[in-house]
Amino acid sequence: MSFPSGHSSISMYGMLFLALYLQAAVRTETTLLKPLLQVVSVSLSLFVGWSRIADNKHFLTDVLAGFVLGAIFAWFVAFEILKLFAIRIRKPKVYTLLPQQQRTSASDE
Repeated sequence: MSFPSGHSSISMYGMLFLALYLQAAVRTETTLLKPLLQVVSVSLSLFVGWSRIADNKHFLTDVLAGFVLGAIFAWFVAFEILKLFAIRIRKPKVYTLLPQQQRTSASDE
């Protein structure tokens, strides 16, 4: 037993950072795909914390403290160090999850 849970903090950091990155840098044609991936990633982190409690490796307070610590670090890295949402201002290459349809102009027909 240790305080806070290192497994919980690392998993929350990684999955929350992934969710923030998906929000900032990925565009989709569908409105459901990106939020679904974000919920799945954070849910995987919650599953790690639950498994630590279920295996009697940590108390609930250890896991909650690990989640808070990981979330703080993910927020700090994303917004303060990397300025993740400044991507929209600089307009770099943006990744898409679904292939883009080719638009045809009237002169091509």
